[in-house]
Amino acid sequence: MQALKDAFNHEYESTVGQYSFSVPKDLTDMVEARIKAAQPNVGDTTLDKVSRAVAAEMERFSDGLPTIDGNNLLNAKNSVSGLYKQMRGPERSALNHAVGVFDDIIESELSPTVQGQADLARYQNLSEPYQTYKDVGKAVGKAQVEVEAESSPLASSPRA
Repeated sequence: MQALKDAFNHEYESTVGQYSFSVPKDLTDMVEARIKAAQPNVGDTTLDKVSRAVAAEMERFSDGLPTIDGNNLLNAKNSVSGLYKQMRGPERSALNHAVGVFDDIIESELSPTVQGQADLARYQNLSEPYQTYKDVGKAVGKAQVEVEAESSPLASSPRA
């Protein structure tokens, strides 16, 4: 699994990782527009909470600068995805839609050049295999926990 993870990291680094991206001044508006397009009836509280969370992660990984390197942009995206566990109900759904803003930024900045278009295509083609890799990793982790539980001395002790 580690070799596969290393291969994904290398691909991400050789596509998006080698670029520097502008941090959109209207990031919050972009996030809100993305969420509203997918969830027209989203509440203002949910919209505000999720858009502020995305903006906070972008601020964190860009160090408040107007640009962010590609690796940190991907780190911000992954960090925002990690917030899913902390959110509930409609916030989770809104967050799923909001995460796409990172791909929007990547696409808008890589599209104008031929090399950028090639790297963008490579990056976009990693999405589905990477999701499968993460799902397999979760399954392997769950199986390891089950095997460890079964091989535990407590698991084989007779019950009264």
